[in-house]
Amino acid sequence: MDKPLIYRALIVDDEAAVRQLTLRALAIEGFQCQTASDGREAQQLLQETTYDVVVTDLKMPNLNGHMLVTELIQQRNRPIIVVLTGVLAPSLVKDLIARGVEQVEFKPIDCTMFGAKVQALVSRYHSHVSDRSAAGRIGGGMDSCVADVMSRDVYTTTPVATMSDIAKQMSITGVRHLPVVNYKREPIGIITQRDLFRHMGQAFDAAKGEVRGQVGEFMSEQLESVCPATPLAEAAEKMLSKKFGCLPVLGEGRKLVGILTRSDLLRHFIGAPQRGCENIVG
Repeated sequence: MDKPLIYRALIVDDEAAVRQLTLRALAIEGFQCQTASDGREAQQLLQETTYDVVVTDLKMPNLNGHMLVTELIQQRNRPIIVVLTGVLAPSLVKDLIARGVEQVEFKPIDCTMFGAKVQALVSRYHSHVSDRSAAGRIGGGMDSCVADVMSRDVYTTTPVATMSDIAKQMSITGVRHLPVVNYKREPIGIITQRDLFRHMGQAFDAAKGEVRGQVGEFMSEQLESVCPATPLAEAAEKMLSKKFGCLPVLGEGRKLVGILTRSDLLRHFIGAPQRGCENIVG
């Protein structure tokens, strides 16, 4: 029997209580953890040890979390980045995700839920590393086809799903693109994390602290797709010219068999492994 993988995590926060709570949450999931009280101390540890994930606060002395995140994002073989902050601001989340942060969580945390989220992020990343290495596709070029790069673990949502549930699922799984299907499981639209942020003012119920409405009210019906055999160059040109963040991949009978995202393309062209499933939840 194969031994379970042991992942390394670095926890960066200037509050000792938060560091210990976060450490406990990740230790429950089997992570080997180290802690740092600010970005400067984290820099020193990052020079000495390779981590699978870095969980960092934003407001810290010496070197704050914003600067630490900026440095990490620029690294080629960087760890997964999870921001844990007490600042509840949709614009902040939007900016961090756009810059490449995999997950943003808010204090206080639920130990069980937080640990499970981070474990899922790291496991998905390493799963993609193994799959792509075995297939010999890492670092491919424009002569590849969509099937070589697309994410295959596709879930779906429906027009009657609530925006509140979708927001929760996005937070838990870290996914950003959600194809919407009808009762025949045919794609009829798409809703993305960007859509969620764009309509936050309209859909957010401050009194109840939740997002109201159904997916059908906010989804985009402008939906273009590709097939698995589509040349990657053609798919990339379509995404660029149409300014799409992703393209659903349809097989026989218009069955949804995968999804191609900008992140998939970028990681493929620079030879980097995928960091997670760019799919949706249903």
